[in-house]
Amino acid sequence: MKLGKKQIVIFSLLLVMGVAIYLNMTFDNNITLQNKDKILGEATLVNTGVSTEETEEIKTTSYFDEAKITRQKNRDEAVELLNDIIDNEKVDSQTKEKAVIDITNIANTVEKEGKIENLLKAKGFSECVALCSSDGVSVMVASDGLEPKEVSQIKDIVLSETNVSSSNIKIIEVN
Repeated sequence: MKLGKKQIVIFSLLLVMGVAIYLNMTFDNNITLQNKDKILGEATLVNTGVSTEETEEIKTTSYFDEAKITRQKNRDEAVELLNDIIDNEKVDSQTKEKAVIDITNIANTVEKEGKIENLLKAKGFSECVALCSSDGVSVMVASDGLEPKEVSQIKDIVLSETNVSSSNIKIIEVN
């Protein structure tokens, strides 16, 4: 009996579907066993004991967390695209070299931003996000009003870690 491409593809799809169904049933049983005492959709009252001040702090923290997640997601997408270019056999070597350089630049940018954020936290800024680009550096800091001394500290840190001019540094207060 001779197997053709269609038969191999159909068999492979059936095998994958079988594995998916098996895994789904296995995980569904585990979830059902864990939640057997709970009624899905039942409302429960939870007293968090969080004050209004703490709620504002949570909102600010979530802003910084969201900004970092968005930044990382965008970078991951860019690196994935560049890796696709590198892995594509139809792309010429010059384009591949540029993609490697771009990935290296992204890695350097990530390192600079991490250093800036860590140094700012060491100076007492509880929450901050640094965004480096070819145009300059933007720094978002949790604050209810920055003192001139704090602005100077932020600029000094950014200048020490990057090659941007002072006029290309943007400091944004988040309250």
